Amino acid sequence: MDDRIIEVLLEIKNIHNYGGTIFENKKRLNNILKDLLTGEIKYELCIGKINALMYAIDEHTHENIAQHKDNPSKTQKHYINLLKRKYSINDEAASFAVNAVSVVIGIEPPEPRKTRKTRKIKAPKIRVKRIKPVKPVKQIKTKRKIKKKSIILFAVLAVILISAAAVVLYFIGLPPVDLFVVFNDDGTAAVTGYEGKERHIEIPAVIENRSVTAIGDFAFIDCVELTSITIPDRVIYIGEHAFEGTGLISAVIPDSVGVISDFTFYQCIDLIDITIPGSVTEIGNQAFAGCVGLTDITIPESVTYIHEFAFWGCLSLSAETKDRILQINPDAKFGL
Repeated sequence: MDDRIIEVLLEIKNIHNYGGTIFENKKRLNNILKDLLTGEIKYELCIGKINALMYAIDEHTHENIAQHKDNPSKTQKHYINLLKRKYSINDEAASFAVNAVSVVIGIEPPEPRKTRKTRKIKAPKIRVKRIKPVKPVKQIKTKRKIKKKSIILFAVLAVILISAAAVVLYFIGLPPVDLFVVFNDDGTAAVTGYEGKERHIEIPAVIENRSVTAIGDFAFIDCVELTSITIPDRVIYIGEHAFEGTGLISAVIPDSVGVISDFTFYQCIDLIDITIPGSVTEIGNQAFAGCVGLTDITIPESVTYIHEFAFWGCLSLSAETKDRILQINPDAKFGL
């Protein structure tokens, strides 16, 4: 061991014999180390070694080591591990403390094991080929093309789905949202009311696999926004007051209807064109009363009865139309 280290150890032994606190002894040893040790040993490492040495001397490690001269190597390993746990120091500092105490009391430390020399292996050179980056402009164009194709595909699918839904709705015959329907025991359906504000309504011929055969009483009364309506050919009955007070301008009664009920088109002041089919045989009380816009109306030969007030208040009727009505009912009244 280096003579300078031996000198430090002897000084440690003298300090221990003098007495004093551990803190005071450490302070004195720090000053000695500054004067005796060179830069070959780091100062921080020396402080750790001093701590270990102080513990070894205070705990009488040298006495325990001296008692086990037969097997110094085993005893030294035990105290090396003890010092490492006590001060959280590395193997070098703990070994230094135990070996130093062993030297002071006359026990030579065991020779360190010889380590094999490691051979440096040169890593093979790896050639890396540079890959030319793709121009960002081309990537953007590709993304745009993909995006356009996606939009077109989505639009085509949407059209197909909407068309399929329309076909299904046509055959199933779901009613419009604002249309009220009643299903009869005979498997038919009747429109009984409407709360929408559409200008034109097309009544489905079939609703939920049931044929629409009737428009109930008061079904469209006072629907002033309604200007035209399509009635399916399967309707055989149009109820009283069905279109009273509506904004109808024209209407076509299907040839499946046999009677125009009382007050059906009552007070339809905007009505100027009405088609009465050859299937109609009767026109009820005030069926067209108050339709001040009616001028010419064709009454088919099939009509055999017209109520005397059926056209009351129709002041714009032509003379030819009035003559046809009077021909069927001489008591017919048209108002002032």
